Amino acid sequence: MQGRQIVESPQNPDVEHPPLAAYGFAERVPDPEPQPKPYPFDRDDAPASLIGQTKTLRHQRREAKRQAKEERRVAAELEEERKRQEAQAVPQAVAPPAPPPTRLFQREGSVLVDMWWDDGWVLVLLIWAFCWPIMIPYFLFKWTYKYIYAPIDDARQTKHHQEYSTYIKEQALTAEQELVQRLRDAAPKAPPERMRATILIEDTTVNMMVELSETERAIVYEHQLDFIELENVPLYSADEIARNKYQLKKDAEAVSVRAQPALKAISEAIVNDVETLQKSERRITTIGDLLIVPYSRMFESVYAAKQHSDVLKQKHLPKLKQIIEQFADYRPAETVEF
Repeated sequence: MQGRQIVESPQNPDVEHPPLAAYGFAERVPDPEPQPKPYPFDRDDAPASLIGQTKTLRHQRREAKRQAKEERRVAAELEEERKRQEAQAVPQAVAPPAPPPTRLFQREGSVLVDMWWDDGWVLVLLIWAFCWPIMIPYFLFKWTYKYIYAPIDDARQTKHHQEYSTYIKEQALTAEQELVQRLRDAAPKAPPERMRATILIEDTTVNMMVELSETERAIVYEHQLDFIELENVPLYSADEIARNKYQLKKDAEAVSVRAQPALKAISEAIVNDVETLQKSERRITTIGDLLIVPYSRMFESVYAAKQHSDVLKQKHLPKLKQIIEQFADYRPAETVEF
């Protein structure tokens, strides 16, 4: 039929319908079929979760960097605390380690670099665009201070600390020489014909000088008796461990959790670690320790020093004499008849 067309109807496909233009409506143009996108856009759109993960990749790297930095800082604090505890437990005639100097620009990295990697590159460009007259002198001062002044000052302080350590060692050597001279003045002037010991108690310190005859000294040297143990006891008593634990616990409680959370955790861990370490440490006394001139040991009280002096006279020195006498008639080869 002229002027009419057949439109498929979902209800009755054989029914004829007039065109839409006859009723004043525009003809409906069917939507074009979707065409495949050219490579590399021929893939489906990434899910929103994957897009979010991609956007946060830089943030994850930043957090990993911060976490590694925090772990290094905590490890450094633990190492410093361990060295401090060791220095307190065993006093030595050396200068204490110099504390790290307080410097400008000690922060690792740069605020602008971190901001750039946190998708803030636009802000970084704006800061440089408007603040470059200030930023250029600032960076010149920073690099001059960090790479010229700081190394020179570190070398100067290292040299000063080495000189101070040398001075401390010289003072300790002088004090030791003076102590040996006092022991020699208190000992008999005649050469020893048999083993003898001079014990000098000064305040809470027990000093001793053991003198052997030539024969006894030869026996000790020939049979290497200086490695024989005379005593193997705990280094700290139960009272000393309890006092140290109480003091460390008191110091840990004084640290604020909010202001210094890392130091608080370290202090609480040290309380138990130091107690375990002190319980495991032993004091081993060998024959070689007694023969060192001067033999010196410090105690907390005069009473403890007097007790140790009695232990030396009644236990260690008689045992030393007994061991030397046992090896006096020692023969590497002998014949035994039954």
